[in-house]
Amino acid sequence: MILKYFIYYNMYMINTNNIMNLLFGDLNVKYCKYFFVLSVLGLITSIIFTVLLLLRMFKLIKNYNSFILFQLFINSLLFYFVNRLYYSMCIKSLS
Repeated sequence: MILKYFIYYNMYMINTNNIMNLLFGDLNVKYCKYFFVLSVLGLITSIIFTVLLLLRMFKLIKNYNSFILFQLFINSLLFYFVNRLYYSMCIKSLS
């Protein structure tokens, strides 16, 4: 009876450790590409919003609000910077 309980307890602990390691364990370097892709998307959107903001400033387009375009430009630059920082930290920590 005690041996049976001991075996079940050890199997439960082994399975729990495997699940925790699977869900929260370390990832390898290939997952750093996620932050690289996000930083590239952030750079592309910041370029797009820069062009739209310049076109709005020179009154070549009329249907966009300048303040909203400026906010979107700042948000996309911040998005680019944060993901570039995450990518750098990911590469440096796993190398």
